[in-house]
Amino acid sequence: MKHNPSEMLPFRWGIGKLACDAVAKEKNGEDEHVKYPLIVPYHHVGSDKVLPDDGRFIPNTGHKVSVLWGEPVPLNDLLQKCEKCATDQVKQQQLWKAITERAEEHLRKLRKQHHDYLSEAKDP
Repeated sequence: MKHNPSEMLPFRWGIGKLACDAVAKEKNGEDEHVKYPLIVPYHHVGSDKVLPDDGRFIPNTGHKVSVLWGEPVPLNDLLQKCEKCATDQVKQQQLWKAITERAEEHLRKLRKQHHDYLSEAKDP
């Protein structure tokens, strides 16, 4: 079944796993500091015209592409739990899912904002 490109499919929890895997501890002498990754959502419109899904990998020039970048998704409250859940597979996957759902929620809002902006830009 072919996917309708105007619709967003639900996210899979791999983004949550990647985010947990990217949590890094840095040790500076006696001090230990945890660095959390950022997930910055972006939405683009028009790239399907530049590189259509037709099996060829030759870009079509002359098409407009619009990209809107969002603010980083606030995840530190969830990412703090990554290490604690590392030994419990069920809790770990629930956490990955929660991280993914939050990122998806932010991207869906950004997508709506982008489409609203593009609709307003077309109207005089």
